[in-house]
Amino acid sequence: MIDSAAAHAAHAVLATYPVNAAPLWVDALASVAGGVGIASQWPQVWRLWRSRQHAGLSTLSCVLNLLTPFCWFTYGLVQGSAVQILLNGVALVGGAGVLLGLVVRARLRPREWLPALLSGAAVVITVAAVGGVPFAGALASVVTLSMALPQVWLLLRGRVRGTLDARGVSRPRWLMSAVCNTGWVSYAFLVADPAIGITAGSMVVSSVLVLVLCRSSAPAVEPAVTAPALRLVPSPELTGKLAAKPAGAAGVSLHTDRIACSP
Repeated sequence: MIDSAAAHAAHAVLATYPVNAAPLWVDALASVAGGVGIASQWPQVWRLWRSRQHAGLSTLSCVLNLLTPFCWFTYGLVQGSAVQILLNGVALVGGAGVLLGLVVRARLRPREWLPALLSGAAVVITVAAVGGVPFAGALASVVTLSMALPQVWLLLRGRVRGTLDARGVSRPRWLMSAVCNTGWVSYAFLVADPAIGITAGSMVVSSVLVLVLCRSSAPAVEPAVTAPALRLVPSPELTGKLAAKPAGAAGVSLHTDRIACSP
């Protein structure tokens, strides 16, 4: 009897559900994960707009950061998932705030970010319209997987070269990203959606990598340079004049033929 009850409980835990007929608690898990994901954008928005810091941010990563919720929003449309439509629609606002903040603070030219954004959006719409759910999900996974890679590469290169300055990278953003994607991994398991599961799992790894690379990333402080002391070296002629002048005499102006800097 006890074994039967335990088996039933295990089956209830390991059961999977169709995404459009999942229990309320499964949708609640997705909502919590999505809510954390939405909130994760705003520490970066704050850092850009309020703290005015952008050092260490990858432009391509910020473009992909906006395309990622756009991909999943489109995926939710073709799949008929109201949760994904709602959450990723709101996430688009945060992604736009991050990209716009970088454009303003770093004074990026349109050619540095706009072509990538427009061409990426066009590809997403075309793939979703032609390929349907499988291709839209695959593309969303690829874009999400690619989103953090330019950021990781930029930080890694700076770390290797010893020139890392990541003052513009928000650590809370990536910590919340790791928590968010852990929730999406659980949701993907429950609805048997490998596209979400593989992508979210990879994002957990990428988020942790960014956090590790950003640790102690303040640029090295250059040692203070002390100006050399100035030593006045009078010419022999002036030395002779001073020696010939009676004590207490006034009106002798000091002129030097050269000024030498002692090391």
